Amino acid sequence: MLDKQQVKLHFSRNAQRYDNYAVVQKKMATKLAKLLEANNKNPQAILEIGCGTGNYTQILAEKYPQAQILATDISAEMLAITKHKLAAYPNISYQLADGEKIELGGEFDLITSNAVFQWFTDYKATFKRYLELLELNGQLLYATFGERTFNELHNSFALAYKKLGLENTGVHGPKFVTTTQLQEFSNNSAWQTVFREEDQLQYFSTAKEFLQAVKKVGANNASTSEKLLVSRRLLLQMLNEYQTTYQKANQVRATYHIIYGLHQKRQ
Repeated sequence: MLDKQQVKLHFSRNAQRYDNYAVVQKKMATKLAKLLEANNKNPQAILEIGCGTGNYTQILAEKYPQAQILATDISAEMLAITKHKLAAYPNISYQLADGEKIELGGEFDLITSNAVFQWFTDYKATFKRYLELLELNGQLLYATFGERTFNELHNSFALAYKKLGLENTGVHGPKFVTTTQLQEFSNNSAWQTVFREEDQLQYFSTAKEFLQAVKKVGANNASTSEKLLVSRRLLLQMLNEYQTTYQKANQVRATYHIIYGLHQKRQ
């Protein structure tokens, strides 16, 4: 079960160094901007869910200078960085909020989010709320990580369990949503929905470096002390399996499966 307080804590702790490691997230933001262009929309009221350190926020502010943008985030530390970084943009306002529990009046013609939906726990209620916040023909556009993300990590853990003769608990690393699930969660006759998917590969010198990079963008999972004692042996075996199985030309790869969702309110 995802602990939202731990998610908030991890991102707050790593806010200052997030930009140094958010390589894939920045590419996703650029792709989202292109998808906006492709749909020929000129939004006037934008709600951004999970602005983080403001990389996607800045793209929106520059692309739509006439629009009023409300940037929200669950982390006060992330919001503080974005406010400082984007102080020169008068069309942005800010609010500390959980993206699943937005309490706002008024309507938006665009709700958008980059690399945040994977931290949601109640997609159905969230999609319903966003539908209420959008005006007619308004759009919900987001990028999130899909189920193939970190498949090398999951496979390496499975190999490690087998080598050590341990029961595979299957709890290591985040479990990401599928396109089918997103379609089911957002199932509503008022939505017109389109999905796109792609895999992006990122390369690291070692498997350990990969895990450190994940941690430094705040995306690591919290473990109890009891699990930590058991997992040290397992972790070493997993790192060995990862290095052995996925090393090529002195680098190891990590897969990021990205789902782009576009939902338009049509009634």
